[in-house]
Amino acid sequence: MSDERRWTFVKFVSIGVGLGSLILAGQSATRLLNKWRITRQARYLQDDLKSRLKVPLPMTTVVSRHLEWETIYQTLFQDISRIPIVGFDCEWVNFNGKTKPVAMIQLASYRGVCALVRVCCMSTIPPTLRDILSDPGIFKVGVATWEDAIKLKKDMNIHVQGVYDIRHLIPKHPQSEELGKKSGLSGLSEKLMDQALNKKFSVRVSDWEAEILTEEQMKYASQDAIASIGICLKMVADTEPSNSLLWQSESIEHFFSTWTKHSLHVDTKFRMPKGFIRNTSPFTKTSPVVSQPKSNSSSSRAYATRKTALYNNCILEAPDGQQLCTCDTKKALWYVEKERGTITCENPLTVRLNFEPAGRPSSEYDQYYLLDKANKCVVCGQENSMLRKNIVPHDYRRHFPTFLKDHKSHDILLLCLDCHSECCVHDNRLRNQLAVECSAPVGTEKDVKTKLDKGLNAVQRASNALLTSRRVMPASRVSELEDVIKTYYQVDVVTPEVLQMGSNLQIRIPNADYIPHGLKVVRHYQERENLLALERRWREHFVNAMNPKHLPSLWSVEHNRKPEEKWKGKHQYEHAAAVNEIKSQITTIQ
Repeated sequence: MSDERRWTFVKFVSIGVGLGSLILAGQSATRLLNKWRITRQARYLQDDLKSRLKVPLPMTTVVSRHLEWETIYQTLFQDISRIPIVGFDCEWVNFNGKTKPVAMIQLASYRGVCALVRVCCMSTIPPTLRDILSDPGIFKVGVATWEDAIKLKKDMNIHVQGVYDIRHLIPKHPQSEELGKKSGLSGLSEKLMDQALNKKFSVRVSDWEAEILTEEQMKYASQDAIASIGICLKMVADTEPSNSLLWQSESIEHFFSTWTKHSLHVDTKFRMPKGFIRNTSPFTKTSPVVSQPKSNSSSSRAYATRKTALYNNCILEAPDGQQLCTCDTKKALWYVEKERGTITCENPLTVRLNFEPAGRPSSEYDQYYLLDKANKCVVCGQENSMLRKNIVPHDYRRHFPTFLKDHKSHDILLLCLDCHSECCVHDNRLRNQLAVECSAPVGTEKDVKTKLDKGLNAVQRASNALLTSRRVMPASRVSELEDVIKTYYQVDVVTPEVLQMGSNLQIRIPNADYIPHGLKVVRHYQERENLLALERRWREHFVNAMNPKHLPSLWSVEHNRKPEEKWKGKHQYEHAAAVNEIKSQITTIQ
């Protein structure tokens, strides 16, 4: 190549590199400009909500009739159409240790418009209010929102969807340690909104069913709802990584709307993790490089990752050399140690049995158990820090009849720690759906093996109070507590021995109504459809929720599936036995 041509080639290459650098620099500058613009708009919203939080009543409407609701609904709906997030809370009356039905529902929009809907004054729930509460696309944010949704379902048969506990954002926040120390609504508001909330006991337990609410009650209720959405919007903006695609949104409305469509932990009960892990956003661009293994100690859940491979891909053979399955090394060597097989090959380890096995591969589905399987996450392909994942959760599978438990290894897959955590969140959503569909509540008073006996609890509390504080109590109070103990033990004098007995009382008693959630769901499917449909539903849920890219060959949602009429015909006796087995389990528990 001549010098002139070489120089021309160098000039073109230099120009190309220069143009490419300019384009990349321009794109980078555009991303920074978009982030600055969205951040500024978010700050304007936060400042506006802070001012509303300090003086909430001018933007608050108390609703006691349908007509009043329809008026404020128009304003709320306009705000929800722009940013589908509302602050959400409920109030009710506690009387003699019992909770009465929900008396008021609080909703607040991103502009601080607040509606205090006194459902205790209405004979029916306004249809448009029910629509907002049941719409999964409208996020109802706050603290303990999942518990409020459960109570609304129980009290008013409203299936609230789209509830989001803002405490799920704490582990990802830059100030997670400080926020974790005061994770209640008031503590978060004081830290993030510069406004401590009035949480006086006298207001919290006041009469929310009173004919007219006091100004203090209205301020308390409206501040809870406004603080909820204010904290949520601020924490979302604070926790979104700098390389998130959300920062490329056209507007602040699009920013938060997109976040609601891809957020995890929706309709999930909050549990504060023992150790925080700042998870990446679902919008974060990830590098194609395989990530390094993460230490268990930093996990948000106490998962123990595997120290050894799940799949050793050893081979078991029938006496005639037909492959029966692949298995782990321990199982293969067991046959050798028991002199029930001999090693025919060391790589891969192959053991030939010296007896006729109970069964041989005979169907197309059996071919799955003959293939080698990779020790990597079936979702992302990572090869470190693996966990076993039961695609059909154990609390359902354990109640299946025996013949449906066979070959369940098809539904045990490997996931990395992050994918396992995300999958569990999605599982909770389906679990909550099944709870509603099958009348199998999760996390309610009926879903516990034991329950608190209020009479025994009163005796124990009275005994403890007299043992520790008798000297500083008024005589009338001492007499009142002694009467409780005398009535229970049928004695005339309360001695120290009687007080000690009362203090050691077992105050929790077996719950006669307890039936495990999993057993109720299995029973529902057994009687109305069949257990194969439940098995298929969990498999489809896993595929749709996680979009796994590295499933083992021949893994199928329809694994071991037969046409419905054939299944019923071939396994008629087993079907009847399964029904009897499940009914006997329920009878035993009761």
